[in-house]
Amino acid sequence: MTNGAMITSAYELAKAVHQIVSQFSEKKRDTIGQRMCETSVDVAAKVQDALTTDDPVEQQEALRLAGLDSIALEILVRIGT
Repeated sequence: MTNGAMITSAYELAKAVHQIVSQFSEKKRDTIGQRMCETSVDVAAKVQDALTTDDPVEQQEALRLAGLDSIALEILVRIGT
């Protein structure tokens, strides 16, 4: 996967999560939905950060953090749906 494709995929993930959350009840949207949205944006930001740095150590760390956020997002999705 190219860098551009990875960034696009991360943005599409964030957009899909926001679309899912928009279908939640207001209470659920204000609690777990908000957390899901924030986490999906964090994943996208960290992927972009990783792919726009020239420092391999920073890139590795940003991708590691994006991976951890992805795991958190998976857990939130399972709880929320």
